[in-house]
Amino acid sequence: MWLTRVYRRVWCFFAIIAFSINMGYANANTLPSQLVEDEVKGQKLTIYLPANYNKDHSYKVVYFLDSQAIWTPEWNLKKRLDDLITSGSIEPIVVVGIETKINRNSILLPYYDLYVTNNWGGYTPNALTFSNRIHNSVIPYVERKYSVSKSTVDKAYFGFSFGGLHTFWDSIHSPNKWGMVSSLSPSFWVDNYRVFKELENIEISDTKYWMDIGTGEWDYILPAVDILTKKGVKYGEKLFYLEVPNAKHQSQYWSERIFMPLIIFAGNQEYQAVNWDVKVEFISSSSGDKYYKRINPIVSAKNGIKYSVGMLTKYEVLNPDAGKVFKDGSFQFLNNKKLNVKLTYKQFKETVSIKNNE
Repeated sequence: MWLTRVYRRVWCFFAIIAFSINMGYANANTLPSQLVEDEVKGQKLTIYLPANYNKDHSYKVVYFLDSQAIWTPEWNLKKRLDDLITSGSIEPIVVVGIETKINRNSILLPYYDLYVTNNWGGYTPNALTFSNRIHNSVIPYVERKYSVSKSTVDKAYFGFSFGGLHTFWDSIHSPNKWGMVSSLSPSFWVDNYRVFKELENIEISDTKYWMDIGTGEWDYILPAVDILTKKGVKYGEKLFYLEVPNAKHQSQYWSERIFMPLIIFAGNQEYQAVNWDVKVEFISSSSGDKYYKRINPIVSAKNGIKYSVGMLTKYEVLNPDAGKVFKDGSFQFLNNKKLNVKLTYKQFKETVSIKNNE
């Protein structure tokens, strides 16, 4: 009997040791995500490598402008990436943050605009040189050193504000270089919306596009959506636009919605609309002396993203004497009566009654 008890104790002792060793190996083999500082030909990079980064795996890669901003607590991009990957919302990806803090306006802007000079200082438009640096130096370097896919469809270019203009401008002047382009609050207004004029005369490659704008920072960027749609880019599959209620031109708002273009690039591709929410907006101009009146139907897709469908919605004014609604969702009052409008988009229908606030 006493011998049996000894055997049991010895067995338990070795079992505990074996378990501890196995746990140690498991912890040792679980590598956390990390930010790696790097540089190529003077261009500073901060590169996100996902947890358990595997040199034998070929990762999709996002090249993201303004690395001096996106890894700060205001953006908190590293945690957002960790959470999206851990939850299975996106597959593990590599994100290459590209620093732009020195001469930012010069390297990002393709056009000269006196308003930029008057508000943020003089600059020389040098976007083409910077674009060549990205394509000829940064991307080849990253593809040599890190385990990222070289396939066009697996490469995305993300930016916000001036960076949002740059990524969009680069995509239309560098055909077949990007699988996706994301432009958050893009400064399309530079040089009187010159990028729209260029877009009209350029053949579009097979690229996915995400663009958005907050009503708290308002700019009318829908012409880009309209032109791309007319060129055959299918809305809701290859092209997405979101008019974000109350969002301002600030990092916290970009951070809150960055998950959506990331899902489009590296997540579930089920874009079927499962719900919608109709927003009626009275958007104040920056001077406060003008209001932009808009109906903004927003659909929620099966994969969790949202996008506006104002240009695809059918509007029926039930009392035409009170006002009218245009194809982009903007509307006009003809008197002080409420404007009653029936909206239809695919399986969704709703009637809104809009009071004249002016």
